Amino acid sequence: MRNNKHIKDTYELEQENYTLLIHFEYLEERETNYKGLDILQVLYNGITDITNHYLLFVDEDELEEEIISSLDI
Repeated sequence: MRNNKHIKDTYELEQENYTLLIHFEYLEERETNYKGLDILQVLYNGITDITNHYLLFVDEDELEEEIISSLDI
């Protein structure tokens, strides 16, 4: 039986005047070859929840790829 991976962590995206903390959950099921990442929450400067607003204006697929590529898996 192969191992599945489950990671729940935070990705920090630093901009010039602010920082976004992106809480995410990554799941990899080796038996079905499923790999997926869900954005759980986006915090502006670590305080204000801007998840819904932020996801309207960002390419979510590109963001997920950036987070996955930053993982050491």
